Amino acid sequence: MKVLGTYLFRIGFALYATLIAALSLINFESTASSSLFFDGFDKVVHFCFYLGFSVLLAQAFIEGFKEVNKVTLRFWVIVYSLFYGGMIEFAQMWLTTYRKADWNDFYANALGVAVGVVLHPYLSRVLLNAKSRNN
Repeated sequence: MKVLGTYLFRIGFALYATLIAALSLINFESTASSSLFFDGFDKVVHFCFYLGFSVLLAQAFIEGFKEVNKVTLRFWVIVYSLFYGGMIEFAQMWLTTYRKADWNDFYANALGVAVGVVLHPYLSRVLLNAKSRNN
């Protein structure tokens, strides 16, 4: 069980990234006009997804690279997160006929990443404290 605990955030990040890709590439045509959603809801979802993405990625990097410099960590989280978000947008454009790439989605992703990188040090303390209490 100790081995699983050391990979917890890496496994969580991989599952989360897979979930984002799946949700970004499936057809939501029937729910797009639902009254449960408001105009711009899609951008809020993008922001929240990539906020979580960047926090989990940063934590996974910390687990994998104990000696990593904080500035380097933030740089690579931003680069990787924006690259992943961009590739999802291109996948929507090239691999689907029912989804389209949208720069505004990418901007919402980038804003979520920026907020996630800023909040990560605070959330990391909470996550690590919760993890240490469970061990």
